[in-house]
Amino acid sequence: MINSDTRKKLADIIHGNVIEGQSDTLTAACNNLRSSFATNTKIRKDFDNQSTIKEKQKEHLIDFISQHQLWHPDIREDKYLSEGGEAKIYFEADNKTVLKLNDAIYYSTWLDFFNSVPIHNLFLAELHIR
Repeated sequence: MINSDTRKKLADIIHGNVIEGQSDTLTAACNNLRSSFATNTKIRKDFDNQSTIKEKQKEHLIDFISQHQLWHPDIREDKYLSEGGEAKIYFEADNKTVLKLNDAIYYSTWLDFFNSVPIHNLFLAELHIR
């Protein structure tokens, strides 16, 4: 059974609402995209239009990341671990945690990707993604 707090968080994500009262980087990035790009709740058939939106979102994210100095400083090729269809994985400097660089290839837009992360976190809290 889904509790009412989780239900509200899911509704906010689905409807593209800006999430208030949280200051983590993921929520800030999601809110930034949501305030500039609408969440589309319909099945997407116009993939060319979606790729144009995804490119605009990418430019928007690059500006946001640069403004808030969120670029990860320690991505080193000697820490490379593995890669799959959507991400390259590197060990962090401590060799205990990993950094996953996702290219969102399986998502129509970057907003779709950023919406999927908090949904994942809601249902798999023990594998929390930052």
